[in-house]
Amino acid sequence: MATTKEDNKGFSALKDHVYSLSVAGKQADGYTKTTKAIAEYVGRIYSHDMNQLVLNGTESVPVEPDYPEGEAPSDRDKAVWSKRYDHFLWEETKYNDHKAKVFTIVYGQCEKAMKNQIESQAAFASVESTMDVAGLLRLIKDVAFDSNDKKYPPMQAAWALKRLVTARQHKKEDLVDYYKWFQSLLEMVERAYGDLAPVVLAEKDRAYKRDAEGVTMAQRNKMLAYMFLDGADKTMFGYLVKNMGNDYALGNDTYPEDVESALQVLLLYQEGVHRKSTKKKNIERNNGEMVELSFAQMTKNQMRKRGVCFTCGKKGHIASQCPNRGEKDMKIITTIDEMQNLQTANGGSWMG
Repeated sequence: MATTKEDNKGFSALKDHVYSLSVAGKQADGYTKTTKAIAEYVGRIYSHDMNQLVLNGTESVPVEPDYPEGEAPSDRDKAVWSKRYDHFLWEETKYNDHKAKVFTIVYGQCEKAMKNQIESQAAFASVESTMDVAGLLRLIKDVAFDSNDKKYPPMQAAWALKRLVTARQHKKEDLVDYYKWFQSLLEMVERAYGDLAPVVLAEKDRAYKRDAEGVTMAQRNKMLAYMFLDGADKTMFGYLVKNMGNDYALGNDTYPEDVESALQVLLLYQEGVHRKSTKKKNIERNNGEMVELSFAQMTKNQMRKRGVCFTCGKKGHIASQCPNRGEKDMKIITTIDEMQNLQTANGGSWMG
């Protein structure tokens, strides 16, 4: 399969992202990250349509305009249609050209062992002849997730289920990346194993007799949401998940209803933790040096430790040694508000 100079630039930009079989048990994670990297690259180089094709398998083929209705369309209607048709042909050619290049890039990111695996699949000949990007990615995904027509089906189902149950967010892994990986694992379970239907859980709900299918689906979603929470980074989210358990024991169910809701809960919690961390860093640097503090954060004890004068609000001496102590308009500062008012009036910083 020939490559162009532009394609080689793509391979260079994606050199750290490949579809590989070399690391046992990591192919699924590698598939998710590599696919995301390729989608970002082709979206930037070609178009948003190519980004969505790689990410979601969504085709955006240009639509051929309809010929004017009626037995004898006017010359104007035919002229307008002709221009639209010419534009359609141009868009179609461009789309197919981009699609072929994206196919080459995706295929080029497969290591030799991966290529051998996907080329051995019965569907590969058709996928290659039509430059079917979504089809190629499905073949790669099947191999990466150990789900293909050369493997023992019960083993595929068992391993798919095991990987879903034991899925864990990697340290410093983006939450959305973890979510996409989790969803990919779930997809492979349902392809190899079938629908996850926790009937025993559903039967405990009083509404089960009225709507067995709906209640079972709701319990499935809750179970998956908990699995997603349980696999999230314990360092970041362990306290949150533990509190959900405590709330439930006290009769207040705060667990999310589905995986999407669980993702939103984690994102909001992470944002709150980040805000608190940023606020703390704004108070003191890591080496303990003084930094600018808001007066709402300052206490008298903090001012005293840092050698801030209660009289003039400047650094370097205490109130009893203040050179301005004798001035008529000066007084001992006893509240944070007074310190703030003094700074505002003087138009300067208490740090001096």
